[in-house]
Amino acid sequence: MASGDMVGAIAMSEPGAGSDLQAVKTTALRKGGGYVVNGSKTFITNGWNCDLVIVVAKTDPAKGAKGRASSSWTRRCRASPRASA
Repeated sequence: MASGDMVGAIAMSEPGAGSDLQAVKTTALRKGGGYVVNGSKTFITNGWNCDLVIVVAKTDPAKGAKGRASSSWTRRCRASPRASA
């Protein structure tokens, strides 16, 4: 990202919670060799153009605010001009 070869985004804000990380409702639960992410995000700067997105989600909802984590996924977005590269 520092070289400009990739664009990053962070998916943190949620409807009704804003950027209050303790109020995050999105979950990322382990399934097989990966995670199933379920929730809604808003105001994701560079979301349409990103190559890498960091998603804030709870990996252990039973732990409340202590059960949260940030995970990143690399994905070429269809709207990105780099998607065809």
